[in-house]
Amino acid sequence: MYVRPVQASEHQRTEIPVSTEISGQIPAQAEIFTVIMEAVNDAPLPEKTEIQTDGTGHASFIMDYGTPGAYCYRIWQQPGSNSRGYYDRTVYYIKITVTNGENNKLESAASVYRDSEMKGKKSEIIFTNTYEKKKSPAIKQQADSVGSQTVQKHTAVQNVQKTVSGQSVKTSTKPETGDNTSGLFWTVLLVATGIILVVLYIKLIRRKNR
Repeated sequence: MYVRPVQASEHQRTEIPVSTEISGQIPAQAEIFTVIMEAVNDAPLPEKTEIQTDGTGHASFIMDYGTPGAYCYRIWQQPGSNSRGYYDRTVYYIKITVTNGENNKLESAASVYRDSEMKGKKSEIIFTNTYEKKKSPAIKQQADSVGSQTVQKHTAVQNVQKTVSGQSVKTSTKPETGDNTSGLFWTVLLVATGIILVVLYIKLIRRKNR
């Protein structure tokens, strides 16, 4: 990480640069991103512990040291408010070492890490925020239409199932038997027998009259 020291008569001023980047379908009005610095182990803080960038931008924390030492900080970004935004939640850890240099002037060196132990790979402070693609009104309307048709079809299928089920129940409450067929057979047989007996009786009377 490049640190720009600013020499002063008694103090060492150090500038810690921070960058924000955006990608995806960027909103018409760029968001203002807020980056915050916090001290670790009571390290001295800058006058401004919050800095802001506009969309893709750059800003810096200005540190001012009067004595040699090792000072540690963490820097993180406050999430934005856009519903389509995915905001970088990386926490950076910084170690600034201030030493006595030539002519007894203070010098500083800074290292940035992504782990709290500050033993991993060094890095730069960059927050990358991404915006997902906004659905067009036509696509949204088509999706709503497809969803409505699906619901209507599902409802129609349920109604058909209910109708078929109702008919099955009604049919099952009137089971078919052979009783009707048997009763009709015996009725016809009795009628036929009666007719035969009547005919025989008439013939018998006619013979007697002769």
